[in-house]
This record gives sequence, C-alpha cells and structure tokens, in this order.
Amino acid sequence: MFERQRRTKILATLGPATDPPGVLEDLFRAGVNVVRLNFSHGDPSGQAKRAADVRAAAQRVGVEVGILADLPGPKIRIERFAEGKVHLKAGDRFDLIASTNAGPGDATQVGVSYLGLPQDVTAGDVLLLDDGLMQLQVVEVQGERIINTVLNDGPLSDRKGLNKQGGGLSLGALTERDKELIGIVAKIGVDFIAVSFCRNAQDMNDAREIAESHGCYAALVSKIERTEAIENLEEIVDASDVVMVARGDLGVEIGDAELPGLQKKIIKASLAQNKVVITATQMLQSMVESPIPTRAEVLDVANSVIDGTDAVMLSAETAAGAYPVKAVEAMARICLGAERQFQTETDFGASPRNLERADQAIAMATMFLSQHVGVRAIVAMTESGGTARYLSRFRASAPVFAVTRHDGARRQMALMRDVFPINFDSRGFTPREAARGSIRLLVEGGMLQAGDRVVFTSGEHMETHGATNTLRLLEVGDDGRASGLGDLKYMSIEQLAETAQAMVAPGKGIIAIDESTGTIAKRFASVGIENTEENRRAYRELLLTTPKLNEHISGAILYDETIRQSTKDGVPFAKYMADHGMIPGIKVDKGAHPLAGCPGELVTEGLDGLRERLQEYYKLGARFAKWRAVINIGESIPSGTCIESNAHALARYAALCQECGLVPMVEPEVIMDGEHDIETCYEVTEATLRSLFDALYQQNVLLEGTILKASMVISGKGCDEQADVEEVAESTVMCLKSTVPAILPGVVFLSGGQGDEQSTAHLNAMNQMGHLPWPLSFSYGRAMQQAALKLWAKDMKGNYAAAQKTVYERAKENGQAALGKWNG
Repeated sequence: MFERQRRTKILATLGPATDPPGVLEDLFRAGVNVVRLNFSHGDPSGQAKRAADVRAAAQRVGVEVGILADLPGPKIRIERFAEGKVHLKAGDRFDLIASTNAGPGDATQVGVSYLGLPQDVTAGDVLLLDDGLMQLQVVEVQGERIINTVLNDGPLSDRKGLNKQGGGLSLGALTERDKELIGIVAKIGVDFIAVSFCRNAQDMNDAREIAESHGCYAALVSKIERTEAIENLEEIVDASDVVMVARGDLGVEIGDAELPGLQKKIIKASLAQNKVVITATQMLQSMVESPIPTRAEVLDVANSVIDGTDAVMLSAETAAGAYPVKAVEAMARICLGAERQFQTETDFGASPRNLERADQAIAMATMFLSQHVGVRAIVAMTESGGTARYLSRFRASAPVFAVTRHDGARRQMALMRDVFPINFDSRGFTPREAARGSIRLLVEGGMLQAGDRVVFTSGEHMETHGATNTLRLLEVGDDGRASGLGDLKYMSIEQLAETAQAMVAPGKGIIAIDESTGTIAKRFASVGIENTEENRRAYRELLLTTPKLNEHISGAILYDETIRQSTKDGVPFAKYMADHGMIPGIKVDKGAHPLAGCPGELVTEGLDGLRERLQEYYKLGARFAKWRAVINIGESIPSGTCIESNAHALARYAALCQECGLVPMVEPEVIMDGEHDIETCYEVTEATLRSLFDALYQQNVLLEGTILKASMVISGKGCDEQADVEEVAESTVMCLKSTVPAILPGVVFLSGGQGDEQSTAHLNAMNQMGHLPWPLSFSYGRAMQQAALKLWAKDMKGNYAAAQKTVYERAKENGQAALGKWNG
C-alpha cells in the first residue's frame, strides 16, 4: 500500500559517476527526487547537457525530478603549488599572499584567491584550510602578505578551501561569476537556485532580483554555511524559498561541537516560517568508496529525518563515488526506517502561527482532520504549490497528493516532505469534477482504493494562485469515484470555522441569557418580578430586540425554553436574531451534579440523548451550543479525577456538536468563591485547560470550529489580598498562552460574579497587552443585564426603552474592551 512510501526526499549531486548511460534512470528508480548541478565544477555547457539528460530520463521513468543549480559563491581557495602539493610541519612559518602575482606556491608560501583577506584578519586569528585538516594561526599582516604559524603537521594540495574560524570575512555572497551563471541557469530552466555563503536577507533579495530580470522564477535556496548567516538566520529564512543546512563550511567555521545543535535550530526556524529545508554534506561519505554506509552515517541520516528535514542530500557519494545507486538506495532505506520508527504527529501548539491567508488556515485544518478522522490521503488542487507547502509543514500521517498541471510546480513540490506531485489538468472543471477526476487518477495508479477516506482541498475559483479556501471529506466508491460522506454536512469545517470566527468578530461578544427556570426565578425574586413564562419571555425579548444590539453583540446563548419562544409579533427568537445579524446559541448541559467518590466536587451531566437534542436545536435555528463544567477550589480540591472527568464530558459534547453542525462553546468555569489567592487560581486554571485540550484532541474535536469560554485568573472572593486589574490581565493571558492552541478562533470570558465595571476593566486590560494569538472577548450574563433588569422591574412599560438603552451601553462598553479601547 502507498502508506509505505518514503516521505523524506532525496537530493543527489550529479557528476562523472552519474554520466554513463542508464545511471540517471537507476538513480530515479532508487528514489532520487531532485538532482544538484554543482557549478563549482565543470563548465556550464556540460551542466546544461546533464540537465537535458535529467529531463529525458525522468520522462522515461515516469517520475517528477527537480533540478537544483548550486552557484559557486565566494569560496576562498589557495592557489596552486609548483609541485601540486606540499607537506607542512607544526611550528613552521607559512605565508598567504593575497595577490594575482603570487606565483606557484611552495612549503613557505602560497597565493590566495581572496584579495581582501589581509583586511579581514588580525594576529591571533585561526585560518582553516582543506575543511580544517590544516590550521594556521595569523602572526602578522604585512600589506598583501599574511604571516602564519602552522599548527599541525599534514599535506596541503592545490586549490583547497580556506575559512576563518568563527567567521567574519566581509566578501559578499554573489560574485560576478555567480551573476552570470544565474542568467545561464535561467536559460537551462532549473527549478531551484542555491546561493552559496549567503550572509543576510539582502544577498537572497539580490539573487531573486537578478533571476527575475532573466524571467526565472526558480525557488531560491539559501545555503547556511557562514557564522554571519547564523546571526541573521531569521531574516535569511524569511527571504528564501528553501533553506540548506550546509554542514561542510559551517562546521569548519563554528566547530564540530556546535553543529548538531545548529542543525536542529536551522530546521526548526525553517519549518516555523513554512519553508522547505535540506540537510547536506557528508551524510554517507564512506559510500564514496564503500558499498555500505557506516552505522554512524545511518544514525546521522535518521536523526536528520527525525529533526524534521524535508530532504537529505548526497554530494560526492553520487557525483564521484564508486556506488552512486547503492548510496541512494541506502539513503532511501534509512529514511523510510526512521519515518516508521518515529512517526511524527503535528504539535498544533508549536505549529507555524503566521497564518495570514485562507489557504494556510485550510492547510492547518486539513492536517488536524487527517490525524483525527482516519483519512487515507490528502488531495490538494494547487496552482503554484503553495497549498502543498503549507500542508507539508504540518507533517500529517497521511500522504499529500498535490495535483497541478504546471510542470514547474510539480518539480518544486518534489522536494517537499510528505508531498507527492500529480499531473492533472483541471482547466474547465468545477471543484467537484476536479475532485472526482483526480481521485479516479489516484485509484487507477494504485494509490487509493474503494472505501478510502480522503480530504480534498481546492479553491472556489480554479486556476487561481493562492485561492484555496475549501476542504471536503470524501470517500472513494467502488467505481473509483469520490462522493461526500453521508454525514458530511455535520463535518463542514468551513461552516464551523466561519461561525466560530463570526462569534468573536472584532468588537463583538456574546450575551448569555441561558438561565434555567429555577435560576432566573431567583433573579426575578431579587427585584420583585413574578416568575411566569410570559415575564421570562418578555424579559428575553427586551434583551434580544434592543436597538442596534448587533453592533456589539455577535450572538446569544439561549435556554431550551427561550429558543422555542417568539417575540410578541410571533417571530421566533432564533429567526429574529439571524435576521438581525446575531447567531443563536443554546445551552445543552443538564447542570453540575456531585461527582461520586470525590466529596465537594461536581461533574456536569447531559450526554445521554445529546445527539438527538442537538439535531433538534439545529433545526430550531441554533448554530452554536454551550456546556458548562464547574471546578471548585478548596482544601485538597480540585482533584485530578474531577478535572479529567469534566474535560472528558466537555470533549464528548464538543465532538457531538460538530457532528451536528454546531460550534461547541466549552466552558470549564473555575469558581471565584473561596479564599484562594491568584497563584492558586492560576495553577488550577492551567491544569483545567491542559486537561481540556488534551481531551479535545483525543475526541477528534476540530479546534478551528470551537470557542473557549474561560474564567479569568483572579483572586477568590474571600481572599484578603485581591489582585489588581493589571495582575489579573497578565496572569490570565499568560495562562492562556501556555495552554490554548493558536488555531482556536477565539476566547470569550464569563464574568463569574465580577461587578459590571470590574469585568469590563479586566477584559480591556488584556486586549491592551497586544500580541495575542486569538481574539479575547466576552460572554457575560449578569454583568451585561443586571442594571437593565433592575430598571425594568421598577416599571415594565415605562422603563422598557431605558432598560434597552442600558443593555446597549453595556454591550458597547464591553465591545470597546474587546478591542482594548474602553476608557472607563
């Protein structure tokens, strides 16, 4: 089956060992995905011939193979010796001459290609020749002559490379020769251009500008091999399409002990910015001469795969080695073994957070769905390969079949881990026709079979770059066609996500009017109102029909009785809300009851028959639901049992909601009553939220279609030392950042018995902090209504308009606080 296919890609360098007829075809069958043309060796015409051979061989084998042109860059080399090589002894003087007239070298001196070297070194610097095998220490600089002491015995031959330990050489990344070569490789039609020895983002920007001036839009690869590049890593990654961990010169400059940690750092930085990353240099070096790798090399390749690299690269092993095909076979075997032993699932809390476009958000949603609904594959319609790249970043367990008619896009996607490019021309197709056609193609190719579930992503408008905005869950039929699952309407991620986002629209929040008959009876009694069904209906109408309420209120949580009630004109409350731009919600839990075996603790009940009730509420107009769990703080409580029991119930409720097309609002309320301090509240809230999101993951809940109704981290009402507004805001935000995934559309707060102004002030202070991963808004009940209720109770007819004005003002104040613009 296809799931055994290797996901990590292999990049192989071409050279004399790959030139004989038939070798390229064998390399491609063994698993090569991209080839590297090293322009430091050979002439451009020879490399152009190799590129043409690659295209022809790939077509014969029937695979997509990309071509990477590796520019020489400003590699500093010593010049030639009169006899080809010398033997140096530790303690001897050996001079480097930065001059075009240095002449042939000997055991006392040799020329160097970089004429600016004397200006970049000072006494005490260590110069590394031949990848560090020969070391010199600078004694003195005299004009164009650098006087050195040899630090170790050893041979030194013509044209060996030179590095400065610790970096600090000032020469730029793009030489005049590199600039000429960019024009040449543009004509060849390569898919990737690698910039050697880049120092900063400007080097990459310069290369891109030159390439585009030649009409070349190849993906740019930044080779991280200088100390300066590590210092500017973030900006270089941002300016690149692909990043290469070039461990040769990098290891020479920074030292071998630092290299493993830097490899992990570079890979992590690349994935965080949605960039493809290659790990390169001496991965199977022994296979230049040996038909099998060393155990250390096996572990090196496997660890790179586990680190998350997209691709691993072979250099001399294939370009000049005795066993180029065996080297590729070994690399493929090791990668597959590492993937099987260390199957990585996406940590959504650590996933890339700079999701600024719809196709990026769809990619994250797709990855989450693929991990929790048992899909066989992801099929992504893409024009440029952008959607495939985002999908690749999240490392799903299912393979990504990236479908496009564009040859260049397919060859660039050949480098992306988990992505398998498919040639399919969807011009003139609707998204549904494209789904059926592409999936039939995969079935015919043996990659899918009847009964497989597939996530299919596409744009509403086909053939438009960056337009992916739709995903569907499909099933492959016996005839090889894709059809929507029977319950697909209850799993529409797009619908759930849109509703959830609308609930936390900027400057808007939720009004909670979901008191049970018993609870509202107490509130009515406190202001002298008789608890009749008509009075309850009239009061809820007052709230919901407040003029311009929708300016600051996105939705309302209703009670079972309320969602069945209507305005005095006979319009159902749910319809009235929808007609006025507000989303109807429904409270569905059956209240908190004693948790058996845990004295003083509660668990919320109501899962029995919930599916049927949710289906009915959906028909009545509800588009989100709410379930409240109660977490008390006291001596030795809450227990882990209480937290986990309520988290499980919340997660089961949430999964059922999404099945029925409702956005679940999950409310794990940490009760304010008690004498606990704010630190204790923080600890309990953090533990509660961690348990909740663990349970949501386990129950396959789609977080992008979920809203958290959270408690603020606040001192208990009986605590002698009450936290101020700033401390509450800082503690609450810190707690949320440590527990709540960024994919969540938003967080709304319950007031929890806070005073009107207090709850608004706390919300405002949080939003003034800025740099928040999600919108923070409100879902207040008493803090929104109490003043209006008291006013209405005094004169139900005469104060009706005044009470509604009070409701509007409270909504406006909290809407401003949700933007951090409340002035108090």
